[in-house]
Amino acid sequence: MMAKRLTLLFAMLSILATVLPAMSLSEAERSLRSKNKSEIFRAYDTFKSAYLSASLKGDNTQTRRALNGIVATGNRLHIDVSSYKSKLQALGTVKKKKTSKPATKKVSKGVTPKLLSQNRLNDVRWNEGRLILRFDKRLGKQDVNYFKLGKSGSKGYRYVFDIHAVLDHSRALKHRDLKRITLAQYKPATLRLVLESNRVLKVRFSKRSNTLTVRAGLSRVTSPKTVSSGSKAQRKNKEKIIVIDPGHGGKDGGAVGYKKYREKDIVLAIAAKMAAKLRARGYTVYMTRSKDRFIRLRNRTRYANKKRADLFISIHANAVPKRNAKKAYGIETYFLSPSRSKRATNAAATENRAEVEDMDFYGKNTFLNALNSEKIIASHKLAIDLQSSVLSSLRARYKNIKDGGVREGPFWVLVGAQMPAVLVEVGFITHSTEATRLHSKTYQDYFARGLADGVERYFAKNR
Repeated sequence: MMAKRLTLLFAMLSILATVLPAMSLSEAERSLRSKNKSEIFRAYDTFKSAYLSASLKGDNTQTRRALNGIVATGNRLHIDVSSYKSKLQALGTVKKKKTSKPATKKVSKGVTPKLLSQNRLNDVRWNEGRLILRFDKRLGKQDVNYFKLGKSGSKGYRYVFDIHAVLDHSRALKHRDLKRITLAQYKPATLRLVLESNRVLKVRFSKRSNTLTVRAGLSRVTSPKTVSSGSKAQRKNKEKIIVIDPGHGGKDGGAVGYKKYREKDIVLAIAAKMAAKLRARGYTVYMTRSKDRFIRLRNRTRYANKKRADLFISIHANAVPKRNAKKAYGIETYFLSPSRSKRATNAAATENRAEVEDMDFYGKNTFLNALNSEKIIASHKLAIDLQSSVLSSLRARYKNIKDGGVREGPFWVLVGAQMPAVLVEVGFITHSTEATRLHSKTYQDYFARGLADGVERYFAKNR
């Protein structure tokens, strides 16, 4: 019965996917010959959006075309695109275009990308109009990649620095001559600094040993100007509403793993810590459950819709049969789509099992509402930010943290959400090491911190 219902679900999702708008790649492909980094960056974003659209429609030709573009532009911008290379290889041998050498090491197919930099940001401050960033190790020739973006909509001119380094926590800066400054972990091994201005700036930068100095012709400000916890930025966060959904609960215990650890207990602990961290940063946060009680799947997103949430984040833990327990581990983040991959199907079947009867509740109109292309893309972006932030937070303290990737999956708990919605699989409670860590309050704290940082990163890039 479950298989029949999931088959019906996939069929309905596939029909809806065909109405999603296609994207033209011609202009982005022409930009591959450009020497303007702003044009290349825009092309990179276009290829990523086209890849998602083509994947949803099952168009392998367009998917291959978009992946080739992602790899080509990623190499030009020194962005780690190893996961996209693996996807391209999986589609078959394709003639590759000549591109400049990537700044990062090539990752072979099937190998989980590791944190490529152990260089950390120690300090950042203003000194007479110059922004000084100090790291704990020397900056190499390829460690700083700079490009600029023209004015677009409500956004001003943006001057972007991608730095091969990591930071322990998100930092906010301000300067009276700038519209906005963002400093956050863009990828596990890439720290991104963005200066946004309403006017054109003459930006220059220099590297000396472990110091990066950025000059932009700004007025002299000698104080650090780091935003404190009681700042305007924090007060603005109160406008954002996040609903956190600890999976399962009550009579639905979820998976039972190593030492009989229960999924419903672990995810509730992580969710509570995440909620506390986000509230401390000024966000309005609600939880679908704050204690051990059962909630029907349909009521979880209904609650988020009622609260008019900006984000819906459902937290779960993975599990496999005992025969595979030693091999299966890693962190994964899913967003709703008509995916048919075996891994996504298995995970969805496990999480959907509690309330099979609820599937009859979701009609065609609900699917049509849930699967609009804009929300799918926003959910995909949120999933990427959460996944990379969690990996960065955990890898700062723990070894052998496996990146299970950002994946598409038919999870019923996400259906009907009227905002970007994702499901985070915090790890496998059937794996002895990962389950022991997930049961640890310290590990839960680092995990929750990563999730909170991911939320901030998402809002910083999608205002």
